[in-house]
Amino acid sequence: MKREGKEKISGKSGEKIRENSRKLVSIVMAVIIISSIIAGISLIIAAEAEDTDTSETVVIDVVIDEANQTYENLTIGAEKIKETDEKLKINWTTTNETGTGTYKIIVFVDVSASGAPTITSHSPAEATVSDTEGATRTFSIATDQTVNVSWLINGTEVQTNESVTTASYTNTSAAVGTWNVSAIASNENGTAMQTWIWHVAPAEVIEIHGDLTISEAETYSDVKIILTGNLKVESGGDLTLNNVTLIMNSTSDGQYTIDVKSGGTLKLLNKTSVTAPFDRRYKFNVYGTLIMKDSTVSYLYDPIKIYSIYDGIIRFNRVLIDNSSIVHSRTDGIYLEHADQTKQFTDIKIVNSTIAHNAGNGIILMRSNALIINNIITSNGKNGIYMEYSSPKIAGNSITMNSDYGIYCYRHSHPVIEGNTILSNADGGVYLRESSNPEILENTILNNGQYGIYCDYSYPTVENCTVAGHTYNIRSYHGHPTIKDSTITP
Repeated sequence: MKREGKEKISGKSGEKIRENSRKLVSIVMAVIIISSIIAGISLIIAAEAEDTDTSETVVIDVVIDEANQTYENLTIGAEKIKETDEKLKINWTTTNETGTGTYKIIVFVDVSASGAPTITSHSPAEATVSDTEGATRTFSIATDQTVNVSWLINGTEVQTNESVTTASYTNTSAAVGTWNVSAIASNENGTAMQTWIWHVAPAEVIEIHGDLTISEAETYSDVKIILTGNLKVESGGDLTLNNVTLIMNSTSDGQYTIDVKSGGTLKLLNKTSVTAPFDRRYKFNVYGTLIMKDSTVSYLYDPIKIYSIYDGIIRFNRVLIDNSSIVHSRTDGIYLEHADQTKQFTDIKIVNSTIAHNAGNGIILMRSNALIINNIITSNGKNGIYMEYSSPKIAGNSITMNSDYGIYCYRHSHPVIEGNTILSNADGGVYLRESSNPEILENTILNNGQYGIYCDYSYPTVENCTVAGHTYNIRSYHGHPTIKDSTITP
């Protein structure tokens, strides 16, 4: 069987005109590169080769035409046909024998296979895999054709991917049991399937009665710890919890405490969860270093309290809360005191995290200048962020549905509030009180109770903001904002 087609190209302008009267061939692309132009060129090239996938013969005519003139002294050299993905590449170089011009033509011919798709690789390579409760596991496949992929666990579809040649499914919280994980790849040509058997074993349980005191480097991984006592990380101590569930097993509300001393380090990593029974919560104080990534702290008695100066003593703090959650505190979520980001001894960052469903404020800053960036701060019982004598940078956050204000600045607080979405907070968007003069830049402040921005003896700069949907979009009481390039909609 032969497949034929024809392509006409103007060598002078590079404009391509498709002439494909015979539908059996699909010429996907033709490119002509001319290093110097010679007036009056007409060149016809015919090539024939076997398609190794289908054993069919491909015949291609390529015509280069300019003003119906001819140039006779051209030689044609043909390279071998090369497979590139699902296409064959045919490459000719034509040279003017007088040395006045060189022409290169590349034609790509679609030779996609017409049979059923094949899964060419998969990961894990083993058909049976094992993990521990709470682990993260990724399954992936690659195919030789464009397909739709359906992922199933024990016969129930959990994910689909459309029009792909590679696809993956990630389970971020493995549950105990044996699971059949299947990837079904299908298109109009047929179906292919890859199956794994996934065994997930229960995490080891460690019960500790009495205080757990850390005075050197220690690591726990992939276990559940039930601690009936306090957790004390002493100066020089370095505790890493990696994919650990730590249950603070108090017998009464607020009985036990996690205490990170100055010079001590606590790392909560890789889906570690620190929690307690909802009616027997725990305290959490940080005077040293807390690194929290991809983890959750829940059911606190009061907020995670972070101090850089306590009882008049300067303490070194490094706190990073990244891609983590602080939820369901009995009062506030996070409390910062004298945590001044501009000082050499302090480095406080709360980024990419969720601060939600706490009974009080999401975050409180007292004389603190932390970085609060790209977080979701929502559904807290008071303000999303509350501050006094503080000047943090608050940027790129979603601050929504808090019971009082989105951001409350009190007593000479001068934050940079930039690029946030402040939406549907019950009392208002931003409240400024007693000489709090922030820069409010490029924010969207919508539908927040009575006030968008309230200025009480305060003089903020409002620039490139959208403020709409309030009884008073901007309200001043013995204060006045400077408004630049903003949309304030009644």
